[in-house]
Amino acid sequence: MGKGGNGNLKPFGELAENQQREISRKGAYAAAAAKRKKKTMREALEMLMYNTKLNEQAKSMLRAEGVENVDDLNHQMVITRSLIAKAEAGDVQAYNAICAMIGEKPAEKVGILDGFKTVFTTPTALMLTIGFSGLIFVITGFMTWIPAFLQEEFGQNQAAAGFNSMFWTYLAAFVGVLLAGSLSDKFAAKTNKARMLLQAFGLIAGAVFLFIMGGSKTLWVLYLSFAGWGFFRAFFDANTYTILYDVTPARLHASCSSAMITTGFAVGALAPVILGAMKQSLGSLSATFPVLGIIWVVCGVLMIIVSQTSYQKDYDKINKA
Repeated sequence: MGKGGNGNLKPFGELAENQQREISRKGAYAAAAAKRKKKTMREALEMLMYNTKLNEQAKSMLRAEGVENVDDLNHQMVITRSLIAKAEAGDVQAYNAICAMIGEKPAEKVGILDGFKTVFTTPTALMLTIGFSGLIFVITGFMTWIPAFLQEEFGQNQAAAGFNSMFWTYLAAFVGVLLAGSLSDKFAAKTNKARMLLQAFGLIAGAVFLFIMGGSKTLWVLYLSFAGWGFFRAFFDANTYTILYDVTPARLHASCSSAMITTGFAVGALAPVILGAMKQSLGSLSATFPVLGIIWVVCGVLMIIVSQTSYQKDYDKINKA
């Protein structure tokens, strides 16, 4: 006899044909019997679950909780009520069981890096973050150095330079953001990618005024450029969070916003230092404005491309899942 006492056993393929048929028949019969038993158990369980003959202990418990018409309740209702009570007390397993019963997935835990993972693996959200970083870089550099520019190039005092560097920009941005929001909602009713296209348009159109600033020696032209720049940057501002929420899960909206903002601010924080170094290298602040314009043009073009290739796909993943 071989090892394990199986020396007399033959492989199934070496048995006679009638023996193979007999083994197959018995196997099929056993499988059918097991299936019938399982079905019978399921039917019996269902019958008991819908049985209204509750024991007195269960009835007493329900009456103590203020439940009326106890005699009309079945076991399924009692068990469900017990699960709800446990879930209310903080029992996670009971909560998950309830979610499974009603066909909902229990909420997943959110990790501190989940926002970054989602943003950097979703093409539209990643492009939005790149565009946002370009926006913040230019705005930070502009707001930091434009008062000094007005003082050095036009002899304005500190108060006048501070006022003029902000007033014309934000006055126009106030109008721009209202118009951009209305246009975005109107165009997005036809195609979702319109929101990102409006952002791209805002960056490219705003860049034109940065180029004008770099070559202007006339104060009223400069103020007009400030206003034009502020007006068109608002086209980006009005759509930022709408786009982000279009392509990211609702449970991660705040985390994804944090990831985008953190990235943008980290990039923007470098602007004053870089523009300061460029001023020393190029000899004047006006020479740095075209560089800022190029940044916006590049971001705008990339956003046009991504809006055409990825926006609808990313939107559908979230909204048609």
